[in-house]
Amino acid sequence: MTTITLLGLEHSVYTRIARLALEEKNVDYVLEETDIFADDGPPASYLEKQPFGMIPCLVHDGFTLYETTAITRYIDEGFDGKALQPRDPAQRATMNQVISVLMPMPIAPWCGTFMCSALRFPSMAMSQMKP
Repeated sequence: MTTITLLGLEHSVYTRIARLALEEKNVDYVLEETDIFADDGPPASYLEKQPFGMIPCLVHDGFTLYETTAITRYIDEGFDGKALQPRDPAQRATMNQVISVLMPMPIAPWCGTFMCSALRFPSMAMSQMKP
């Protein structure tokens, strides 16, 4: 069995998204902390894998992949377990639409807004999270 290495920061939202996908699929992996915010910038060895210096980056059996959405789709489609994405084309397209809208946004304000809504209207917030 080959080992998956996920390079990123434990506290990164984007690294956590990839980790959640790995956990949901029960895939063994190693998290390799990679400080892209160091004074000298991302390590040169990391930039060889991820030329933009962003996190996360996944390495699996010689295959390297970056960008959170690509990583989570690879995990979902490449490993056994419950599907993480809808099979229905319309539902899957809606999921991709939401991801496309949310991913470029600054994550902190959205999380704050969502969390405030979740605290005030928990059932509505939970229904928005369902596929």
